Amino acid sequence: MKMQNKEIVDFLNTCVSMKKKSLPVRLAYAIKKNVVAVQEAASAYTAEREELIRRYAKKDENGEIMISGVTGTIVVKETQTIPGYTIDPAGQSQTVVVNPADTQTLTFYNQPIGGVEIIKVNEADRTERIPNTTFEIRKVDDELIDTVTTGKDGRVFVSLEDGAYYAVETEAAEGFQVDPTPHYFEVEDGKTVSLTVTNKAFSGILIHKVDADTREGIYGVTFLLYDANNNPVGQYTSDNQGYVYIENIETGRYYLRELENEGYILDTQRKTVYVKSGETTLVEWENTPIMGQIQIIKKSADDNPINALPAGTLLEGAVFEVYDKAGNVVDTIVSDYNGRAVSKLLPLGRYTIREVQAPDYYSINPTVLTAYLDYEGQIVTFEVEDNSVSTGVSIKKTGYAEVMPNQPIRYTITGIGNTSTVPLSSLKPPTCRWTVSTGETRCPVRCSFPRWLPAPTTSSSPTRSSTRPI
Repeated sequence: MKMQNKEIVDFLNTCVSMKKKSLPVRLAYAIKKNVVAVQEAASAYTAEREELIRRYAKKDENGEIMISGVTGTIVVKETQTIPGYTIDPAGQSQTVVVNPADTQTLTFYNQPIGGVEIIKVNEADRTERIPNTTFEIRKVDDELIDTVTTGKDGRVFVSLEDGAYYAVETEAAEGFQVDPTPHYFEVEDGKTVSLTVTNKAFSGILIHKVDADTREGIYGVTFLLYDANNNPVGQYTSDNQGYVYIENIETGRYYLRELENEGYILDTQRKTVYVKSGETTLVEWENTPIMGQIQIIKKSADDNPINALPAGTLLEGAVFEVYDKAGNVVDTIVSDYNGRAVSKLLPLGRYTIREVQAPDYYSINPTVLTAYLDYEGQIVTFEVEDNSVSTGVSIKKTGYAEVMPNQPIRYTITGIGNTSTVPLSSLKPPTCRWTVSTGETRCPVRCSFPRWLPAPTTSSSPTRSSTRPI
């Protein structure tokens, strides 16, 4: 049997409507089989029709479609309508004769379907539609009917039978707060109910507490936030970088008051902050520090066998790191030739100090120091001693007792022993001095000792002495 394109489309539409009903298994199978048989032809027809509309038709803001460049007998059929409406079967297909230079008008009527239209808007600006907002549609007895999401235009339509329902938001669009309020409505006589639902945009306050001199963030400062009626909203404390982020608050006027600020002059002035919808208000708040200092005296704890310095000697080159109570390194200090290491001016508060590098031929003191700066101008002083390292190196050397001018000097080094407590590669070698009368300008001994410093004399017997460890 041959079918025209119009008949194929009509047949498919009928089958689709029947599939939605509860049918006997045999009948449902037969319908499905017939749909498959004509589906390919229907798809080809639909594609051709859409191409013609794309090529020749223009649709204006009033929903009117202009088709140009066609003549003869034209059959126009409405196959799909917009959400919330049904196609009127009586006027679904219309035939018209178009003569050259002629214009014919066809009018198609749609019947509204009962249901609800939800429009999501920004509470601060109701002209702004909000997409990607999800709602549950439920009956008043909480039976779930549908879950829908607003489109690009911030709108969604749900077809519903007559009855009482409510819509509740379950997921908000990015940058907005979920509105958990149920919105009740009733569908009557197949009419559409329109709901306009608002969303509040996320708003917040970002406080940055900084040192007035260094512009660095201040840790551990406590603030109290009040609303416009002077009611406390919450208490907040700055992080390691001096930031406080207060989020998800309503728009309006707020007040900020500083409660605690160790090491700085307390700012008793209350600040006024205005929060706008969907924006984060930045408040940069300075404090003037009350300063003190830390001083360390570095000494040798014992007689050093390598550099021959006695116990109590002031040591140069010890490196210390100073940490604030948040664990941040606020200063690095090095002992000078007087054994003195002094920090920069620091705000009052608690600090810890660790030795991270010892002077040459000494080991690091592992003690962690704690300093409390309690008043302006205070200097907290510590005395720190380092123990000398133990090398325990023994060498046996044999060779010529005398040599003639221009004769090479050869030594045999044996019996090397090392009982050192530290890696010797970390030590700087002391100077090796040698004497010779042969006119040599460098040590002729073939060994692994670098950094020989020549000191020629008139001795007839070359000798070499060194306390350098191996």
